[in-house]
Amino acid sequence: MVLNKKSFYEFLHNYRFALLTLALILNFIVIHPKDLLTSNIMVAAATITLMLASINLINKSKKGLRSILLIFCLAIFIFFIFLSLKEVDPSVETSLSKTSYIILYSVLFIFFTFIAFLLYREIYRASKISMEVIVISFCGYFLFGTIGSFIFSLIEIVEPGSFSGLNDGFNKFQDIYFYSFITLTTIGYGDITPLSPMARTFSVLLIVFGQYYMTVIVAILVIKYTSGKEKSITE
Repeated sequence: MVLNKKSFYEFLHNYRFALLTLALILNFIVIHPKDLLTSNIMVAAATITLMLASINLINKSKKGLRSILLIFCLAIFIFFIFLSLKEVDPSVETSLSKTSYIILYSVLFIFFTFIAFLLYREIYRASKISMEVIVISFCGYFLFGTIGSFIFSLIEIVEPGSFSGLNDGFNKFQDIYFYSFITLTTIGYGDITPLSPMARTFSVLLIVFGQYYMTVIVAILVIKYTSGKEKSITE
């Protein structure tokens, strides 16, 4: 039993970046049904799966930090239960719901910004280019778009009407998630546009940071690849 448990933890550690990639893709393609209750369940499952995969990146020796982040996951789960109750009982106070949304996206922003920092540190510390480093770079880019969606969600909650072209209801987050990645990749279809000054400012910042990420990460990968080739030739 101990060996099986040990093997399971070794599997989680060895494939931690692959698992994070799968969780990011799941979070990206999750379908939002029109009814709020089903949508809550699917979004909660995708979000918590992504958070657990992210916690798996943290060293096992840092039990305190892992425990704190697990509490974050529990808090997110409780929040989605609250939203589900709102579907059953429409009399739930709107202001309380708004406050909960602000807390939710603030926590998610802080959580995934920290995870992004861990990923970028892994890239910087890598001595040579490997498939793992490439996967980490991919995860970092996806996280960038995800973090952007949390920022835009906060803006829309604090100042409703900051974006045009958004659907009503809970599926609004799916539109904001889409907008974040379209902005990050500088495609900009124009179906969703920022209206408020804050929305425009952060849209520009996301474009700038997205281009900065691509430039810097590619430069780091090229330098490490060249350095690795020179070492192999010398040896």
